[in-house]
Amino acid sequence: MSVICIIGARKGSKRLVGKNRRLLGEKPLYAYSLEAAIESNIFNAIILSSDDEFIIEDAQKYKEIIINKRPAKYADDITSMYDVGFYLLQEYTAVFKNVEYLCFLSPCNPLRTAKHITDAYTLLEQEKYDSLISVSEFAFPPELKLTVKDNKLERSWSGLARKNNHGLSYYPAGGMIFVNQKYFSKHKDVYTENTGAYQIGFPSSLDIDEEKDLAIARLFINKREDIYV
Repeated sequence: MSVICIIGARKGSKRLVGKNRRLLGEKPLYAYSLEAAIESNIFNAIILSSDDEFIIEDAQKYKEIIINKRPAKYADDITSMYDVGFYLLQEYTAVFKNVEYLCFLSPCNPLRTAKHITDAYTLLEQEKYDSLISVSEFAFPPELKLTVKDNKLERSWSGLARKNNHGLSYYPAGGMIFVNQKYFSKHKDVYTENTGAYQIGFPSSLDIDEEKDLAIARLFINKREDIYV
């Protein structure tokens, strides 16, 4: 199959300022996803889209990629990666011509390795899904959630909190989405009637969103190939 990888690494981040350029070990955060994409060796092209001057300059050393200097209107808080994907499809029509699948990789998942990417790709190819999304299992059934209001607990269920009474539930994790280009172009969505799940566990699924997440990543970053889950 033909697949193009899209990695969006915008400059703005409210909870962790400068997140995508923050150092993790000896490399900026975005570099781990970019290098994993290159190492996977499954992509016809890899596009890095950013409005961050540091990232744009730093990424020049990767000769295997296309660097897109993202316009400001696609770099605000309300612009999704789907919006960026649509913009890139129009910006690089020749690159995307006759390509079957798109792959969106988040730059915030440094413990996701090239092997995760190739294993997900193999699953997509074997099962012929229209899209495939990486997910993780909830540690506790979401049906048994509690809410806190004015420092008081509220619940919407009754009885004992028994995990075995509920089926397994999953949430998007690992920052990896494959989707058929024609479907995405038509629906601007990645969830289809034929969407597969690629399960990824912790710590491989770790998403860097706050300072504490970086601290956790530092514990595992040099062991990520050995703790593949």
